[in-house]
Amino acid sequence: CYAFTIDWQDVLNTEAQYTASMVMDASSMSRCNSQGKNCSSQCADGCWDSGTSSCYNLTRLTCSPHCGHRCRGNSTASCCDDECAAGCTGSGPDHCLACRNYDDDGICVSQCPPLTLYDPSLFRDVPNPKAKYTSDGLICVSKCPDNRVLDGNACVPSCSSGKTANGSACVVCENGICPKVCNGSGEIPRSAAGQILDFETNSTLDRYQGCTHIQGYLKFSSISWSTIVDAARLDVFKDVKIIDGYLYTTRNNLTSTWDFLGNLEEIRGSSLYISGTAGYAVFSISSGSVLESLNLGSVKRIGGNVAIVRSSQLCYVTTINASLLIPSTSAWYNIYTKNQTVCDIEGMFCDVACDQDAGCWGAGPKQCVRCRYKKVDDTCINNISCPALTYDSGDGGCTPCHAQCIVGCTGEGAGACTSCKSYKDGPYCVAACPPTKHPSDSGACVTCSALCKGGCTGGLSVLGKGGCNACYLGQMDADGVVEAQCLDQTSDIAPTADNSAICSDRYLYREPIDSGSDHGGNWFCRSCSGTLRSDILSCLNCSAGTYQDGESTCLPCNSLCTGCTGPGSHQCGDAGACKHAQHDGRCVASCP
Repeated sequence: CYAFTIDWQDVLNTEAQYTASMVMDASSMSRCNSQGKNCSSQCADGCWDSGTSSCYNLTRLTCSPHCGHRCRGNSTASCCDDECAAGCTGSGPDHCLACRNYDDDGICVSQCPPLTLYDPSLFRDVPNPKAKYTSDGLICVSKCPDNRVLDGNACVPSCSSGKTANGSACVVCENGICPKVCNGSGEIPRSAAGQILDFETNSTLDRYQGCTHIQGYLKFSSISWSTIVDAARLDVFKDVKIIDGYLYTTRNNLTSTWDFLGNLEEIRGSSLYISGTAGYAVFSISSGSVLESLNLGSVKRIGGNVAIVRSSQLCYVTTINASLLIPSTSAWYNIYTKNQTVCDIEGMFCDVACDQDAGCWGAGPKQCVRCRYKKVDDTCINNISCPALTYDSGDGGCTPCHAQCIVGCTGEGAGACTSCKSYKDGPYCVAACPPTKHPSDSGACVTCSALCKGGCTGGLSVLGKGGCNACYLGQMDADGVVEAQCLDQTSDIAPTADNSAICSDRYLYREPIDSGSDHGGNWFCRSCSGTLRSDILSCLNCSAGTYQDGESTCLPCNSLCTGCTGPGSHQCGDAGACKHAQHDGRCVASCP
């Protein structure tokens, strides 16, 4: 009964791409009236229920065009702060009835206090001691609730893609691959009779998608290879880095390499395979006549015995220096593998960039057990020095320079570049200058004028190219044409009488939000079309035959004057402003 009294267009925000209407038939309205469900007589703009406490007050449709979004009256002085969503009780972001964006301890803000602040003395962002996080998309909090984790600057139920929870915060996963622990063979699945199956089959592979850590062991039996009919299906293991137990395979007639385990780094040996050759093995292969190269170049440690047997076409494994990968108390058996001399003749030998005393897992510079010289990422290079745009990290590796370096660098970070790709802020190469700075002709970041708001494109304190993107307070003539020079104001303007003297002989004017100009919502000191100034929010031009009395009143001139600057006959101005005649500086009815 009360909803039809509300003007719903007032409820919608100005930027909403919708219209509101409500249809109520005559019988329904009659029923409401008969039941006495009417607004109080004091509710001029509708109501939500009976009683004066439920009155609806217009907060948008009656606003001055100079208001940003909401108001509590029809004058510019009654504008609500731009961060208010549903009206206000006074000026300022602490008087909003509701917030457009976020509520920071009762103050409406466009964003919560950021996690970092730019420190101009250090030329970089530093942690903000007053940082807060967004929670439930509405409020700013200093600590996330217990049922949320911190992802960036937001408290969320779960981490976004490419991140994983580390305690109460989300961290970026290495190379975009998040840790995922999975059970290996011997855990699941079970046969129809409930017996544990200790091998992988085509139907069980999907459970390994995205796994990085295998609890238990992986076992590929002859049954596995007969049921896994498509070698591409083995790519589900491409993210596996750790196997807790052992790795076993036999009679592989499907694939000539083990590229699908190319990211495997460690086989720990928490459980062992009973091998006729090695007794108890951590890594056991009896692959038949198809496997030619293991291609396990990422493996750094195997926690026990290795038995590689009956693999008649397998090359490279006899080049491996086992002492670099297995414990000193363990053994490495290569039995009935292909003679490496024959492999060398066939071109299947370790890359020249490999340390030949350490061996390799396969062809190419990514398969070396150890590099001859240096290593960039996962690739050995045949050069004693690091290549361009990398630096020697001191462990035989060449680490890429920071992304903003060009030519080269001397170490880690944006401050170690020999020259910058884009701009330089203090000692650091940056992709763009901080918001409060602009690039000079030499590419150095230079601080904007203090009169600029929202950054600048140059060092001038003028509005436009080479100066400020916006002014805290600009200048405008009577016709609305913006003048270049920003005025001496270094903080945001609030539409209150406290600023009545800020514009001297002009008046404080706000460009309407929906003006269509680049300056909508900005404050200016604007000239009047005449010489009179009324108050901080409007320009009073008294009509002919009247004069300005005080700040906002026009009163009639003396009856002897056609125009005037005050009430007296001596204030008519020059002789042409007298209706009859002028004598001794006064307008008179007739000459004496």
